[in-house]
Amino acid sequence: MMEKSKRESELKIQAERNLAEKQKVEEERIKKETFDKNQRVEKEKERRRIEKEQNKQREEEEKKQAEHIKSIEEKQRAEALDNKKRLEKEKEEELKRKKKSLDLQKYREEKKDRG
Repeated sequence: MMEKSKRESELKIQAERNLAEKQKVEEERIKKETFDKNQRVEKEKERRRIEKEQNKQREEEEKKQAEHIKSIEEKQRAEALDNKKRLEKEKEEELKRKKKSLDLQKYREEKKDRG
């Protein structure tokens, strides 16, 4: 009887140890899964942060390029306008010279006719 009781006691202790070991293994598995999940979450956050930063840099670069292009276009428009004004002024001066030349020729002819 004593041996039976002793054996039952040993089996009970062994069962408790086994249960404690199973619980320990389960806790370790949960810790590892939690750690792995947290690592994935952190990696994803970092990936998103990097992606966001790259998008921001790309947008800034595109904005700079657009501003540069706009500046070049404005400069070209200003140059074209200046060239147009210069050509108009040159034509106007040419017309004035021709008119002056014609007036001078007309004056000489009238002077010649009178004289």
